[in-house]
Amino acid sequence: MTRTRILLASLAVVLAFSLLINLRLGSVVSVAAQEAVTSTSTVIASPTNNGGSAEWTISTDAFVSKFPRGGEFSLKASSSAGKITSAFAFFQVGTAKSRRRATAQLDQDTGTWIGRWDITNIPPFVPMSYYWVITDEAGNTYQTDLKDTSYADNDNEWIRSETEDIIIYQEPGLPDIYVQKTLEAMAFQRDFYLKHWGTLLKYKPVAVLYNGYQRWSAWRPGIAGGNTSIGGERNTFTVGQALTDYGVFVGTARYNSAELSPDKYAFGIILHEIGHLYQGQNGGFFGASMPLWFSEGDAEFFNAYMPEVNGELRTARVYAQEGRLPRLMDIGDNGLLSYFVGVSFWTWLTEAYGDDIHLQIVQRLAKNKNWRDALEETTGRNFLDLETEFRQWLGIEEAAPPTSLPTLTPPPFFATPTFAPTKTPKP
Repeated sequence: MTRTRILLASLAVVLAFSLLINLRLGSVVSVAAQEAVTSTSTVIASPTNNGGSAEWTISTDAFVSKFPRGGEFSLKASSSAGKITSAFAFFQVGTAKSRRRATAQLDQDTGTWIGRWDITNIPPFVPMSYYWVITDEAGNTYQTDLKDTSYADNDNEWIRSETEDIIIYQEPGLPDIYVQKTLEAMAFQRDFYLKHWGTLLKYKPVAVLYNGYQRWSAWRPGIAGGNTSIGGERNTFTVGQALTDYGVFVGTARYNSAELSPDKYAFGIILHEIGHLYQGQNGGFFGASMPLWFSEGDAEFFNAYMPEVNGELRTARVYAQEGRLPRLMDIGDNGLLSYFVGVSFWTWLTEAYGDDIHLQIVQRLAKNKNWRDALEETTGRNFLDLETEFRQWLGIEEAAPPTSLPTLTPPPFFATPTFAPTKTPKP
């Protein structure tokens, strides 16, 4: 593991002490801020006859993050065939396969081409890559090598930790135990992710752990205000969020003058949200027709904080046996039900159809199968029969799904839940 306290604004290298952590985490070493980069870029092939008949010289090639408002690409180059007439920076942000383009303008005073990227809603430390395409007045075109960089927060101090499983940026003030438990949780769950997805993430995810909401609000205003829950009250708070387009988890264990336990936060919330990153990588998992209970329940299937999971399973049984459990397709966007009913469904499905059922289903989803078709093809059962079997497993004597919706009330285990795409504290 590498762990460094860095103030990126000054690109200062702060020497960190070396120690051993009893979690197969390795040693803590110091790295320079500019080295704190992970590659998620898609390799590009050099174009045929790159550069044409000219000889090219590149003296400056850089990206400077202006988080939270984008960044600036700069290039100083020359061609033996004449003046450069155009320059474009092509860049990839996070895990997205598409590339964006910044049209550069020539700074006449410095002879540097400047391309600007304006954005306001992307978290810090998202990995980036970029290259330039430049053309001279003789019509020769040259493509520079691909470079990896990061959309860094250069205005604040952060503590960086890294293992083979994850990169963490920790806001000073957040106790180190949250980082230690996160690293432990990711190592613990590595084989479980591999078994049920058939592959690990093809990139190293980034986790930004805030010490409250102030820094988080810099790119997501209003995050501290809470969410509207049942009854119209703003009584839930976002404590974690996976951004699948960027391969990043952001969150805080401190909310509304409360604090989550390190075990619950790391083994519960973070492992759940990393599950969403696997969903995003599995292409085709998400879709307009996929119900919330199916996708959130799937992510919750990777929650390894068993006091929480066992509480969710108990709650689902109580709802079912008291006649308060609606049909699965009638749950809709109810965040309360989606978590505990969804994880109960995936737990039952694994018990009933084997430990490899999840992998078989997601492999079909990756081929753009509809979620319901994938479920029915894998199990060999129609959805109504599957739901009836699930309700029987929950302890309902008359297990056929109801034809009318019961009145929903919040379960006792969910005092402060939040809704998709966020994970929530549930005492």
